[in-house]
Amino acid sequence: MSAGPRAGRLSTAVFAVLVVASFAAFFIAQRLKHIPTAVQQLRVDPAFYPEGGGVPRLEAVSFQIERTDLITVQVVNMQGSVVASLAREEPLQADREVKLLWNGRRGAAARLGASPGAHPGAAPAPAGEYRIRILLVHRKFETYSPAGFILHRPAGSAR
Repeated sequence: MSAGPRAGRLSTAVFAVLVVASFAAFFIAQRLKHIPTAVQQLRVDPAFYPEGGGVPRLEAVSFQIERTDLITVQVVNMQGSVVASLAREEPLQADREVKLLWNGRRGAAARLGASPGAHPGAAPAPAGEYRIRILLVHRKFETYSPAGFILHRPAGSAR
């Protein structure tokens, strides 16, 4: 019968440890909610039509970053292959919104904020689903747009 009081004390101690751990996890989670993410307010249009026939004609990408860094912004297909670069190791100040446009063509933009015609002679990217990849060079951080977007092409054009 001496095992009964021991088991009672052990279960009480385990319960107390679990309660303390739950409170600690709650406060850590609350703190993490208030830590800004490296890339903030990343937005893309869900679809675009570079040759017309729909609106918009350019893919708009906008975001800001928490800390000043060099950014690389790429359009990637669903297999992760780079189709176009919208910015390459360009300086971006913290908390400044950047807005980029993609005209649906392969290639690399000349400078951050260059016109969407930065790939004028490049081949059209095929119709399909794409995502935006953002690389922060100094932080060695990479993220993707949470949702993909669709590039529409008229029947019989680049596929």
